[in-house]
Amino acid sequence: MHRFHAFAVALTVVAATTPAKAEVPALPAVLQVLGNVTNAAKPVGNALVIALNLNSLDAIETFSANDGSFVLPPLPAAVYRIIAVKSGFLPAMAMVLPTQKDQRIKLRLDNQKQAKGKDPNQAVWELRACAGGAAGFDGFGGTPGSGHGPDAALPRGDDVPHGRGR
Repeated sequence: MHRFHAFAVALTVVAATTPAKAEVPALPAVLQVLGNVTNAAKPVGNALVIALNLNSLDAIETFSANDGSFVLPPLPAAVYRIIAVKSGFLPAMAMVLPTQKDQRIKLRLDNQKQAKGKDPNQAVWELRACAGGAAGFDGFGGTPGSGHGPDAALPRGDDVPHGRGR
């Protein structure tokens, strides 16, 4: 009985010191993003579709076909904000995470005239906030009323606007 107990203790120590090998699926090196741009149930052709890499701020563009479908060129694996824009519509956005190679997304554009209660500029402010935080990717930064951005008051004296030099 004493030997069995010593063996059980030794086995427990060995099991505790050997690392568990869990299989973690490899993330893809390249993403293939495709999808559709619609307005209600109707396809929207000739919409500009932009893939904005949220790390490097590189942008890749394509246009939707007459049936609303689009295919972006292969993208380096990263987190992307996919944006669809077309005149007369509010922009539509979706987030793509590099968890699988093939990414299929649906972007729904709302008619600008029929978008009651929606600020037509809200999507732009959200994009700016995602792309560059408080500084924004265009150097102005901020959101309406934040004290930053193109609507901020000009500084007096030696103050320099955030994100801009002299």
